[in-house]
Amino acid sequence: MAATLTEDIEADHYVNHTNFSPDNSKLVYFQIIQPKRSRRSIQLGIYDLRSNTNEIIEKDRLVSHYCWKNSNQIIVTTRDKNLNWYYTLYTINTKEKVDLKLPFRLDGHPMSSPFSENIIITDTTPDKKRNHHICIVDIHTREVQELAAVFTPLKYNGPVRCDSHPRWNRSGNMICIDAAD
Repeated sequence: MAATLTEDIEADHYVNHTNFSPDNSKLVYFQIIQPKRSRRSIQLGIYDLRSNTNEIIEKDRLVSHYCWKNSNQIIVTTRDKNLNWYYTLYTINTKEKVDLKLPFRLDGHPMSSPFSENIIITDTTPDKKRNHHICIVDIHTREVQELAAVFTPLKYNGPVRCDSHPRWNRSGNMICIDAAD
């Protein structure tokens, strides 16, 4: 699972989507690599603040969104070369990578529950009817409870769009989302 930081002098590199682990010991980030003559790639990296080490933990799949499950595990939405989407669990200290086999076929924005490591809230990108599906998921049992299907008008498509980004409050008893029109 681990690789060294990619160095390509014929490409532009930048970092975004940075976030601290729950115990503040690690920093996760996306390294975006934009070669001069080919498509960009996005790699998932971890910087360990205690050991001062840096490594790329995903470079083969497209990484899209993530959340910390705990201070040693990250749930990431990933897409393979065949355009199949996965919710993938990365365990940092063992370098293990496991597809959670959740029943989603679209990208999503997961967020771990503040009251249970096995519960996430997530959404989907708009389906053919332009609905984002907001779901609570038990990643252990793979049980999905859809809370809402939120319509987004077609005018919010492409660079100007509104993803729902579902989020728990700190108590875990309320959820908010972003929405348009």
